[in-house]
Amino acid sequence: SLRERLAVREAEVPEVMAALRDQPGVEEVVLISTCNRVEIYAAGSEPQSVLPYLDSRFGLGPEVSKLYRHVGDEAARHLFRVVSGLDSMVLGETEIFGQVKTAYAKAQEAGATARTLNKLFQHAFRVGKHVRTSTHIQQGATSVGGAAVELAEKIFGELRDSTVMILGAGEMSRRTAQSLQSRGARSVIVANRTYERAVELAAEMGGRAVHYDAWPEEVKIVDVIISSTSAPHHVITPDHVRAALRRRQGRPLFLIDIAVPRDIDPACGEFDDVYLYNVDHLEGMASEARARREKEILRCEKIIDGEVTTISRQLAIPPRSHSEGGVIARIHRLRFYCCHRHPPSFGHSRLTDGGLHHSFSFADDFRYTGISLSAGANADGTGRASECASRASFFTRGHSHHGRPPSGFAAGPS
Repeated sequence: SLRERLAVREAEVPEVMAALRDQPGVEEVVLISTCNRVEIYAAGSEPQSVLPYLDSRFGLGPEVSKLYRHVGDEAARHLFRVVSGLDSMVLGETEIFGQVKTAYAKAQEAGATARTLNKLFQHAFRVGKHVRTSTHIQQGATSVGGAAVELAEKIFGELRDSTVMILGAGEMSRRTAQSLQSRGARSVIVANRTYERAVELAAEMGGRAVHYDAWPEEVKIVDVIISSTSAPHHVITPDHVRAALRRRQGRPLFLIDIAVPRDIDPACGEFDDVYLYNVDHLEGMASEARARREKEILRCEKIIDGEVTTISRQLAIPPRSHSEGGVIARIHRLRFYCCHRHPPSFGHSRLTDGGLHHSFSFADDFRYTGISLSAGANADGTGRASECASRASFFTRGHSHHGRPPSGFAAGPS
């Protein structure tokens, strides 16, 4: 797919960034490349000059022209939405904020940024922090694994010293255990009817495997059991729990049943110090959290609108014209954002410390153009990009009519 062709491995980022910056008319570049997206931000006089390079390196062919444009403030708005977690599959997720900061830091270290992208990205990071601290966009777990972590932390407090056991080596079990590990669970025990699969999963998670018929003996030392076998009957019964509790000295036991049909007898949840949740409980919690986050979107967008106005004033970005831009094409969830300077229509001007004065033609005015390929709205109708979306962005800088380069991104005091 086009998205897959555009993927840039971490080791290739410096090379690709340098090559993009070497294109005629490109002076600054930030390349963001993650498993979820590829975005290129460039500043210079000729943004289109990067297209032949991208075409030759990634084999875009005629698809390079299947783009749509954002004009005016929309390119800045896109970056602000990205760092705020509004452009992610999971609303409010924080990982992208760190990924963008890392990409920007690498570009700085390589000497690939200057005033244009420095000002834009630094402002974007302030926006991302403001959105997250002023709204509830990242409150509440939005996945089964996240809900399990929330419950586990309520039961045990810190998970630093907890041990997790997986019954059945299914994908959801693995992901839930990884969520617990990410919050400090110290060890993982894996039991599966196919011992080789248990060994494989245990190695992947840095844990240990046990034979399936030995799992009851392990319950005395574990804190969380995630059960997801394909058994047609209950795997964990009240007798198992009763025997384990006698040797646990009052320590709570958290049982997570994500199997269909159920692996754990509901009667197990009736014991003191035993907390039983099934996948419906966890998914219900996640769904409620997602709904709450959706309600926060308007508050987030209002903050971003204000910040776009602020950066527009600072960087002298003219407002978007309704006659410009629009969707030209949408395919493969590839987004490609551009911005370029263009001569203003108000005649002769010059920029001094005192402001904008009329005396000569002036081309420091900015407009952003976003070119984008996209598969359109998600199945949920939100229009947010999927986890595997790829995007690219370009910011370009022009020159005065007298051939002198502009003195930075802003056309007025910043």
